[in-house]
Amino acid sequence: MITGIKIQMGGQEWQVPPLTLGQLRRLQPLIAQLTSGETLQVMEAVCELVAAALSRNYPDMTPDKAADLIDLGNRASVIDAVMGSSGMQLGEAAAVAGNSGEQSMDSSPPRADTAIQ
Repeated sequence: MITGIKIQMGGQEWQVPPLTLGQLRRLQPLIAQLTSGETLQVMEAVCELVAAALSRNYPDMTPDKAADLIDLGNRASVIDAVMGSSGMQLGEAAAVAGNSGEQSMDSSPPRADTAIQ
């Protein structure tokens, strides 16, 4: 069993290992879809990514099986586990995937040459 983040889905505990570099390379378009806002595309991307990560520990995992385990109550924590076990957060994942969507800078500190009043 490859070490990863433990999550609860379908009344069972699952160990989510990191995605491999090969998986990340192949799944870049799906990672970009996570921030697309298109509900159907996001759902499909989540199922594919979860299945890919889980398949390292659970070889019989498929996107359809993942879809039956993921619900509205655990979707955010499941995708956080997949991205987090791979050392990425959703925003970083979108950047790796080449998504040039709007990024909030609300929490960014002011520029060094900006006077704070």
